[in-house]
Amino acid sequence: MRKLLAAAVAIAPLMAAAGAHAEVVISTVRTTPILTSNATGSAADNIRFSGSGGINLSSGTAVTIDSSNTVTIDSGTNVNVQNAADNSIGVLINGGVTTGLTVRGQILVSDTIGDYPDTDSDGDLDGPWATGTGKYGVRVAGPGAVTGNVLIDTSGVVQVEGNNSYAIGVETALIGNLNNYGTITTYGDNSVGIRSTAAITGNVTVDGSVSANGAGASAVSIGNDVSGRVTVQGSLT
Repeated sequence: MRKLLAAAVAIAPLMAAAGAHAEVVISTVRTTPILTSNATGSAADNIRFSGSGGINLSSGTAVTIDSSNTVTIDSGTNVNVQNAADNSIGVLINGGVTTGLTVRGQILVSDTIGDYPDTDSDGDLDGPWATGTGKYGVRVAGPGAVTGNVLIDTSGVVQVEGNNSYAIGVETALIGNLNNYGTITTYGDNSVGIRSTAAITGNVTVDGSVSANGAGASAVSIGNDVSGRVTVQGSLT
């Protein structure tokens, strides 16, 4: 299915400020959160997860973009909040920054359910689909607009397990493109794969797969203005 609305806008110049930095490369698995504002331990920097790098937590926010720096999650790396407490977040982008998020690896915010039961033995999985609530894979929120692009690339995976939870949530104005070419999955009642409640000055592309599982769940919900083109060419279930 394809929907094309309005005209594209030019976003390339937006990344100039954020692209002028070096980067901190995380090539091992850490068990503590990281913030771009303190990426080096004493100063702000861009962050790249590479090789066997990643983060494993059980609560809170794994990665916070709170300065005008970028985050790249390379293929084969993982940002995991396992058996996640309520309100856990994989990557939080604070309002008021110029940044860019590229996901080629995996963001997983999971719950404690191992298998989904078929209680009536009819061959269809029955629930519950998830435990906990208020979880996010990527959350764009806070006062002030975020300038830059959010990209889930072809190898990128964002999976969130929780009721009233969101794989991608845009809750403050985004001046840039929101593009999914990868795989987005949510499990939980009233969960949403891609959800925007704030204006997006740019394009929205859904060219991968988005799956939302649970009562009242939705694959995509665009709840505010998009100034550019909305393209839906992927699989929505």
